[in-house]
Amino acid sequence: MRTLIMAFIPDDALDRYGELQPASQLGYSFVCRYRNHKTGIAPKGFDECAAFYHWSRATKFNVQKELTEKSWVVKSSGGLVPLVGDFQPVNKSKNLDFQDTNKSKNLDSKSKNLDSKSKNLDSHIRNNQPLPAINQQEEEFPKGNLSSETLNGSFGIPATEVFSFWQAELNHTQAKFTNERRRRIINRLKEGYSVEQIKIAVKGCHLSPFHQGENDTGTKYDDIELICRKGSNIEKFTGFYEAYQANGESNDGTGIQKRHGGRFPETDAQRRQREAAERNRVFRQVDDVLAERDRVLQGESGANSSQSPGVCRAK
Repeated sequence: MRTLIMAFIPDDALDRYGELQPASQLGYSFVCRYRNHKTGIAPKGFDECAAFYHWSRATKFNVQKELTEKSWVVKSSGGLVPLVGDFQPVNKSKNLDFQDTNKSKNLDSKSKNLDSKSKNLDSHIRNNQPLPAINQQEEEFPKGNLSSETLNGSFGIPATEVFSFWQAELNHTQAKFTNERRRRIINRLKEGYSVEQIKIAVKGCHLSPFHQGENDTGTKYDDIELICRKGSNIEKFTGFYEAYQANGESNDGTGIQKRHGGRFPETDAQRRQREAAERNRVFRQVDDVLAERDRVLQGESGANSSQSPGVCRAK
């Protein structure tokens, strides 16, 4: 399994990632990952980036063209220089002092509120009045955009890799990397599902005839948001892929074999069966050629034996 190297990507660069295609986002993240903090130059170029992500030559060319034409990176004698984002170190001591001050103020205000509530309860008890109802409603965790810490941490780059893979495998090249899709992928990664497991789930969804439109409505259900909506979905689609590898069927409940000409490779058992059939076919052809040669040779020898051994020429 490939080791993940932490990369610092500035917040303003992440905010502008929508300007780039997913593959270019990976390319810029790769440059930031290997950027030297002193020189500001990443010694690894687009060739190393393409080898790292197993890109084709066309993908590497498109990424290089987009990042350079849109002035995200520039080539130098020592490598590539990322241009978008503030890479200067931030002094967080003042922010921490400010946060500590705010926390102490909040604690003071909460203690005052508790004191006032206690006095109200005391007054009710002294006057033999019924106690007021207590609001036990819990505060919900705010549903906003993912924090830059999460996007810039250990999950942002793998999530982009998963999305780019899903785009290519299921031919959703025009799909956008929305916050909802990003959130679903990152949530599954945080639960412990690896990038490779999610990729296998994507393949399993591709193998399911029902999810590829062979249903009553003719609708495809293969969005990455659906695949990563919950952990059980990852496991279900992974089961489709494993069932196909075992017996050549998607096992999604329809009993329909995977369509001919699909993008997924044949299983080992299917490959061995195909190679054995090909060898048998070649052997039969060789046997036919040898048998035909023997018949020709036997015909020639029979014709020679039917002739007289010699003929005397008249003088």
